[in-house]
Amino acid sequence: MHKVFYSISKKPGNFGTKIYNYFFNLYNIKAIYKAVGIENENDFYKLIDLFISTNMIEGLSISMPFKTLIFNYLREKDLLSYPNKFNSLNCVKKDLNNKIKGDLTDYKILEEFLKFYTNMDLKITKFYIIGNGAMANLSKVFFKDRQIDLEIIDRNKLKHFNLNDLNFKKNIGLINATPVHIERVLEIKKIQFPFLDFPVRIDFNYDNPFIFNGYKATKIQFRHQFEFYLNKKISLSEIDKACKLIF
Repeated sequence: MHKVFYSISKKPGNFGTKIYNYFFNLYNIKAIYKAVGIENENDFYKLIDLFISTNMIEGLSISMPFKTLIFNYLREKDLLSYPNKFNSLNCVKKDLNNKIKGDLTDYKILEEFLKFYTNMDLKITKFYIIGNGAMANLSKVFFKDRQIDLEIIDRNKLKHFNLNDLNFKKNIGLINATPVHIERVLEIKKIQFPFLDFPVRIDFNYDNPFIFNGYKATKIQFRHQFEFYLNKKISLSEIDKACKLIF
């Protein structure tokens, strides 16, 4: 019998479905990964209850805007194996004690981003963060723990904020924690500071060494979620090779 994993989001894409099922087939793992579109909280909670009360679902990947909802829901029911300081989750599975084990692998993206610009010998003292959702909040906690100053930019007020002026500031970085296509408000080729851009855009070539793009971030997230679900590690080079074949 095949294990079933679901990805939950309002607007499901096909990256997770293709990459998970590719590696399931490659390693002869009897499992299938499906993407599900959920429009409202009631349907979301119904699916979570099905996951909790039956063995029909092996694990769930959670996208915005449900990451905080699932954390609060499982905490209220006292089902989490252990809490996390970010108050949100993006992947869950059952543990041996019939509790729910959860993780927020977005954290791994920020760790890799930190290595990315540190390896460029850049010292960042302040980050500008576009957005106010779970990913923006996670970024705030992550960099605040590292004594880095933060300034939040409301995505709805971007037209009043000249992002290109950031090139004239020292020791700063930028994080786009929204679906906004940043090239609409920022000249990509002229960026001279570390920039983490979360939207996953497979066909968009940034061609700028300062940019840590959403496609790379999603590969990192997949790597850690795959290990979380199946206790099996995959290298980033394997994932890169698979993506070239699939997409």
